[in-house]
Amino acid sequence: MPITDPNTSQPLEVAAAVIEQAGQILISKRAESKHQGGKWEFPGGKQEVGETSQQALARELKEELGIVITDARPLIQILHHYPERSV
Repeated sequence: MPITDPNTSQPLEVAAAVIEQAGQILISKRAESKHQGGKWEFPGGKQEVGETSQQALARELKEELGIVITDARPLIQILHHYPERSV
């Protein structure tokens, strides 16, 4: 059985953005020291307690990229099980 957020029995909630401009998609490589290090990812991150996914996305994009989102819409929702946690 996969391990979830160690503080709850729920999967870890994350929000990620697909940012497209002129036919190009923004992705980055995770730091080797992080979970799933060295793999490619979309910008975003963990949803904090009390945040909506939209709020989490706005906060993470501001923190990571220094950008303020003006428009966003849900694209997909996926539950993924890693050996050590569910996201």
